[in-house]
Amino acid sequence: MTSPSLSFPPDFFWGCATAALQIEGSTEADGREPSIWDDFCRNHPERIHGRATPEPACDHYRRWQEDLDWIGKLGHNAYRFSLSWPRGVRGLDFYDRLVDGLCARGVAPMATLYHWDLPSRLGSWENPAVPEAFAEYVELAARRLGDRVTHWMTLNEPAWSIMNGFVTGLHPPCVQNLDRAFQAGHQLMRAHHLALARLRSAGVRGKLGIALNLSPVRCAGTSAKDRRAARWADDYLNRWFLEAVVHGRYPQAAARRLRFEQVLDNPQPVDFLGVNYYYPKWVAHSQRPTQFHLNTSGQSQEKCQFSLQGRLQFVDSPRAEKTEWDWEIDPQGLEDLLLDLNRSYPGLPLMVTENGIGLREDPSCQDDPQRIAFVEAHLQAISRALAQGAPVKGYLMWALMDNFSWLNGYQKRYGLLAIHPETLERRPKASAEWYRRVFQTSAGSKS
Repeated sequence: MTSPSLSFPPDFFWGCATAALQIEGSTEADGREPSIWDDFCRNHPERIHGRATPEPACDHYRRWQEDLDWIGKLGHNAYRFSLSWPRGVRGLDFYDRLVDGLCARGVAPMATLYHWDLPSRLGSWENPAVPEAFAEYVELAARRLGDRVTHWMTLNEPAWSIMNGFVTGLHPPCVQNLDRAFQAGHQLMRAHHLALARLRSAGVRGKLGIALNLSPVRCAGTSAKDRRAARWADDYLNRWFLEAVVHGRYPQAAARRLRFEQVLDNPQPVDFLGVNYYYPKWVAHSQRPTQFHLNTSGQSQEKCQFSLQGRLQFVDSPRAEKTEWDWEIDPQGLEDLLLDLNRSYPGLPLMVTENGIGLREDPSCQDDPQRIAFVEAHLQAISRALAQGAPVKGYLMWALMDNFSWLNGYQKRYGLLAIHPETLERRPKASAEWYRRVFQTSAGSKS
């Protein structure tokens, strides 16, 4: 099924991505402290499909060697994982073994330092003490793992942390307040730049970056109000964090529109930009009442809703195929995004750090042609972007295995490996072997 149009450079990174809270389990092992997601799952089980929790998730904390063996069997040359900040210093023993295991298998370790599991004792990202606490943890991780990790990402999807934590209120800390959202976003950007400074001062050998969720914003109407709504959405979802990361300042036009005035001290450059892409956003002006809802079941009768009264709403694409979760399937959006990033930030290396499709799969089913079609179409988009000069260095599919998918519980399955819900046995889906063949037949394959 591999398209002959796929073309990648010989040093291209191929692999998968995961996150600690979504796969590790063992939430009380070795002195791990609670995170805001542990508290949320315990206090609001009705908000998560099937009242699921991240225990045992995939039991990766105990089965990590088996999982690394699968990474080796599938021929990946890179693996993106996250460090669980709540595990503290003792948790670094685990990540030390994990990184050694990846290196022994010829797999580049790519570490995300924060993937949404804020220690509960710190409250939320509104707390101005959190960035310095994060930087202290980063320094410990850097001194422990800095000689082997090839790529460091400070944060995963800060815009999504703020959107769902402080705008929709659907994720912890369950706040709905734009002013507080901007303040929390500022603390996240402070944390990012402080972390980069600590990584550099520790002399780590790897490249330094961040993983941003980025979505092309498309205006769904023809009025001036619709165009203004689309600009506001692009400012908040994309430009706000891009400019803070790449240039160390907030964009003036965006700051005026968002009515926000803050300055970042001692900004640090990035060596690469991680791009998490799933779908574009279609935006129009809204006079509808403010309302937010995520489809957590994958059922057709449950629709996603996002409306800020007097400002904007996300609307359905008029033409596109969608997933069962109302996410538009648009590979062209990824090509457009990569080319736009290269125009806006010429010469900045790019890495697709997440891309994949969640399906309502039976855990015993191993045939996943829809996933194969999705990934192939997005790889074709990357190949086209490369041909036009976009400096894309790798593709990390989400995800290595089915996992705890936040509000979707275990209903939304992304993995190349299926996880049996009772035995936790790993079994490869058809996409796993297909994906292996893709990089075996490309210039950047791992033999």
